[in-house]
Amino acid sequence: FNADADTTKSLGFNAHARWELASTHDLVTGFSWIRDDLDKNLMRTGTLRRAGRLSPVLADIRTQANIATMAVYAEDTWAFAAQWHATFGLRQYLVSSELVNSSDPALVSRTDDDSQLVGSAALVYAPIDRLALRARWSQGYVYPTLLQLHTGSLFAQGNLTRPNPTLRPERSKNAEIGLRWEPKHGMIDLVVFATEARDYIESVSAASLPQLGWAPTENTYANLARSSSWGIEWATSYQATEASPEFYAQATYLRREIEDPILTTTDYGQPRLSGRAGVRHEGRWCQQMSWYLDAYAVSGSRSTRETKRSVTTTEGWSTANLSLGLSWGQRPRWRLNIEVLNLGDASYRPSIDELVQPGRHASIGLKIEF
Repeated sequence: FNADADTTKSLGFNAHARWELASTHDLVTGFSWIRDDLDKNLMRTGTLRRAGRLSPVLADIRTQANIATMAVYAEDTWAFAAQWHATFGLRQYLVSSELVNSSDPALVSRTDDDSQLVGSAALVYAPIDRLALRARWSQGYVYPTLLQLHTGSLFAQGNLTRPNPTLRPERSKNAEIGLRWEPKHGMIDLVVFATEARDYIESVSAASLPQLGWAPTENTYANLARSSSWGIEWATSYQATEASPEFYAQATYLRREIEDPILTTTDYGQPRLSGRAGVRHEGRWCQQMSWYLDAYAVSGSRSTRETKRSVTTTEGWSTANLSLGLSWGQRPRWRLNIEVLNLGDASYRPSIDELVQPGRHASIGLKIEF
């Protein structure tokens, strides 16, 4: 019997300012900080069969870790000519993560720090009203999670997935070209994108990293040599009048090739096709109260993961969902959101890396703006 109970406490702050330095420049600067504290309690009881022999399993491991991310950023949009806009941005990351303590003697307290500067540039051309062409280039930076770097987890597997304290952040280069056309009653958006990532983090057998000291039957994380992705994203909507319901749809095709020293594969455990389609309607009961209703379906295709030892597949899936929102007041402004998800009570996994999702369930959220 495995039970992996995590409690996360998050505290964050974000501030940004907009500067109109000239009629042709629109500058945004900002600062953000967020800290997550993780308290993980892992319990295992029962017996484990290895090489035909049964051995008792008894573990109660509690681990505490935290991660803090600070970023400062600036982005300038420059209208350098009629129908042309260029945007340039920079973001500086400062990250600190810590394994505070653990009752697992194999996990030793430690602190890691990292910093990274990333940039982006975009160009938009609007030759006529309601039509815009765009191109964008950017750099990506993803620091390892606390589970990957410090604590590990179960993720519903029979064997533990152990942390790797030597992990490096993922870094990527991204490019996209796209167009947006907004006719009188609708919108069409189409984009083609590509990404090249290095030090891509993936779950692997611990036997491939013996220097970490984990059991060969367990899993851990590793920086793979390369990940190359490309895809197409399409979105459209139609609304006959401002008082009519709006029909919308969005679809994504994603192809990713992952290369490590052992295997190169395009079966990486995520669906190639995914999308959402629905109808939403907004209305107003009085001057200070408005509402919306959104009925939609979300779906994903079959996903397959190939490793050197096996091929694992999970079937395609689709769910029906309903969302209702109310908004009232001026200052303060209240927002109530109610969602009923997976109305068909389907049993599915969005991808191989994810757990079986909840059946029919509901969520309620209340926000206040002041």
